[in-house]
Amino acid sequence: MAARTGDAAEGLGPAFAAFWRRSLDSLKGAGPLLEVGAGTGAVARWLSQQPSAPWIVASDLSQPRAADVAPLCFVAGARLEQLPFRDAAFGAVISQFAIEYAERSAAVVEVARVLAPGGRLALVLHRADGLLVRVARHERAHHDWVLEADGLLDAAAGLVPYLARAATPQGLAGLRGDPHAEQARQRYHALQRQLEQRAAGPHGDCLWETNDALGRLLQQARAGAGPAVEAGLAQLRQSLLDARLRLEELDRHALDGAGLQAWIEQLAAQGVSHHRRCGELEERGEALAWTLEVERAS
Repeated sequence: MAARTGDAAEGLGPAFAAFWRRSLDSLKGAGPLLEVGAGTGAVARWLSQQPSAPWIVASDLSQPRAADVAPLCFVAGARLEQLPFRDAAFGAVISQFAIEYAERSAAVVEVARVLAPGGRLALVLHRADGLLVRVARHERAHHDWVLEADGLLDAAAGLVPYLARAATPQGLAGLRGDPHAEQARQRYHALQRQLEQRAAGPHGDCLWETNDALGRLLQQARAGAGPAVEAGLAQLRQSLLDARLRLEELDRHALDGAGLQAWIEQLAAQGVSHHRRCGELEERGEALAWTLEVERAS
């Protein structure tokens, strides 16, 4: 599951695109815009393609995945808690699913510092009871099941030596009647049946993706590519662990009502409290995210 949601070209779904289009309309003439925690730059790129877009700076701790194309430029190595920009440099600061991961007190001070008097702040924030967080919890549980000891990934690894032996006629003959080979085969197929049952439940697409990846690796094992398969299994395990960590962080940093209020209060303490508007993004009746729009005092 991707945390950043969107339209066909830029990963912005209808509710997100409508919010940012309305926000952009309210920012006309405000001066340059800063996106903090821009990630891949999907939101900034989408905004830069809209009519009358301001100059946009997309900042993130990681290296950008796209080249600068006016009116958009990327700035790497930018921590939310220590932004590398001068005071009052921007007429607007925005963030989608990023600022809530930062240390709140420091991030609020930095956002207020770089925001010009009268400048606007627009945020899309993970909502603790929203659909995206619920999906993340299901996917994390699926990853845990695949990764558990003697689980699907271990069972696939246990099959590899036998499949590699079966790549030659002599090896295949030697496997006939081998109880260990039969046990490994039965264990893997039993877990395949469990996977089918789990994938039929909520948000099981990630299980099918993992299963497809395992199928490709085991096919390579049948062709005798044992070392490459072992490396592929290790890479798959690491990618699942990385995905699980991202999902866990999403869940931990998503905001309930009290968490949203804490952001509002700390922003107000820094003078970012005028014309405040709180809301939520929904699609098909499902809550997706909080929205917060507020201005810095002139």
